[in-house]
Amino acid sequence: MNRLIAFVSLIGFLSSCSESPNEKPIHQVDSLLIVVAGAQGNLASLNSNDYSSLIDTVKQDVQFIQSQYPDTMDLQTALKVDYYYRTIKSVRKFSETYSSQNSELNFTMTQLNNLKNDLSNEIFDKKSFVEIFPSESKAVARHKESVENLKSWHESIGTAYNRHKPGIDSLIVYIKESVD
Repeated sequence: MNRLIAFVSLIGFLSSCSESPNEKPIHQVDSLLIVVAGAQGNLASLNSNDYSSLIDTVKQDVQFIQSQYPDTMDLQTALKVDYYYRTIKSVRKFSETYSSQNSELNFTMTQLNNLKNDLSNEIFDKKSFVEIFPSESKAVARHKESVENLKSWHESIGTAYNRHKPGIDSLIVYIKESVD
């Protein structure tokens, strides 16, 4: 009787040590989860509110220029003000895109975790996995690229603002001196 219990225990132990038939697909999903987690980390490092205070500054500056400019603007000055004013549009679009990308990354993370659970529980077979994995890999690669593009966009907003702000400040000083 003791031998039978020991034998059954040994078989149970050895069968629990055997590799799941979906072990390789699970590792592939894990690699995608790592990429998505990295993209989420990169996205989180960008603060979508970094430039929200710029909106008020730009609005106030442009309103002041429009209401106080002493004469009809020449084309160069008008373009300078227009480029500066476009900062508002860029900040708003960035915030919308940031939120959208964050939602998409969260959805992808949930989908991949569900796929991993289905593979672990052997609900999803290898054949089905082979059919969908390439599209999941492409989607993850697109998300990673989108986050990198957002990172560049985030930096360009600050660069554009800093490039145009001194000219606008000079124009405001000129207007104030003209009024006095």
